Amino acid sequence: MVLALEASGVSYRRCGRTLVQRVSLCVERGEFLAVVGDAGSGAGTLVRLLAGDLAPDQGRVLVDGRTGPSHPARDPADPRRVAAGIDAMRSTVADAPPHSILVFELAGSVGASGAAHDANCPAVICRRAADDGHAVVAAVDDPREIALHAHTVAVLVAGRLVHWATPAIAFSPALRLFERSVVMLDHARSIV
Repeated sequence: MVLALEASGVSYRRCGRTLVQRVSLCVERGEFLAVVGDAGSGAGTLVRLLAGDLAPDQGRVLVDGRTGPSHPARDPADPRRVAAGIDAMRSTVADAPPHSILVFELAGSVGASGAAHDANCPAVICRRAADDGHAVVAAVDDPREIALHAHTVAVLVAGRLVHWATPAIAFSPALRLFERSVVMLDHARSIV
């Protein structure tokens, strides 16, 4: 089976700072992958790499098993549909051809509807799009509603993929302690 979207060892640096470091993950059609992390975690940058808005410095992004074009919006054959914000996401889902790859940046937007089961909740819309056969990737900064609707969660800390699992595993309290340890260890290494 060919994966809809795959990042293989993807890294991205700007101004001497690594924003995404050697991240590998994938998403299949019928799956909703939520990319989460605090501000500066690299979640938004990773989603822009997957969307084709940015080109990785290392590694590659594969779309349906092939290297994706650098500007998918200019290539009508590219199955990726990209949107930022709730309104653009809704229209993108409504207009997407069957079995598209939908990539959304919803940072600051997920809790806007207030109800995790509301049909207008972005997480619910993403899940329904995945249930309709699309591959869905969304960068979010509020994981509360995502835990109820995403099939898979990728947690980024300081540009590194710390967890890539089901929400129950990715958001468990024991793993949150591990996340803090990784951040503290990286900070300690940078001082030495």
